[in-house]
Amino acid sequence: MEQQWEAARAQLKMTEAHEIILAVDEIQKIGNWSEVVKKLWDEDTRTKQNVKVVLLGSSRLLLQQGLTESLAGRFETSYLGHWWFAEMEQAFDVTAEQYVWFGGYPGSAALMSDED
Repeated sequence: MEQQWEAARAQLKMTEAHEIILAVDEIQKIGNWSEVVKKLWDEDTRTKQNVKVVLLGSSRLLLQQGLTESLAGRFETSYLGHWWFAEMEQAFDVTAEQYVWFGGYPGSAALMSDED
């Protein structure tokens, strides 16, 4: 986590942008992730480095289990759930049977024709 954060900081310094986005998926798989995020976020706040961080996880429960530090005032929660049937139908022409079988995962909709 720290290595990727440092890479984002370095990229920010190399560009003329005033901010950079660091996205980390499956954050709950990183040990003590909340402690690391708090430390790095506070460093960036102190040194005025504008790294915007997006942390993604499999479920709220798994994220809460890894939360050992209070991140109060440092985050906002956005729930990104599965798509509803109507959304999948409109975007990918999914039938009701396909939706029930494969679920509402837009990222894997293209793989439905290759079930294996």
